[in-house]
Amino acid sequence: MRLLRLAFPAFGRFAGTRLDLPRECGLHLVHGANEAGKSTALEGLFCLLYGFPARTGYDFRHPYAKLRVAGVLEHSNGEVLE
Repeated sequence: MRLLRLAFPAFGRFAGTRLDLPRECGLHLVHGANEAGKSTALEGLFCLLYGFPARTGYDFRHPYAKLRVAGVLEHSNGEVLE
């Protein structure tokens, strides 16, 4: 399974943010200054894959009911799931 895109319509401090991860690259490194949102993006990925927990600390900007994370995943057989 390969992650091709991670989008945050409304999650934590993000609103309308998108991270594209091209297939051509075998390894992606995400870096940034302190408080840039790296841990928030990682938590968003967990929420995308496993669902939102009953309570979260990432609902400070957007109400819990409006939290949204989206992504595009590619299976090893080439099937794409959005």
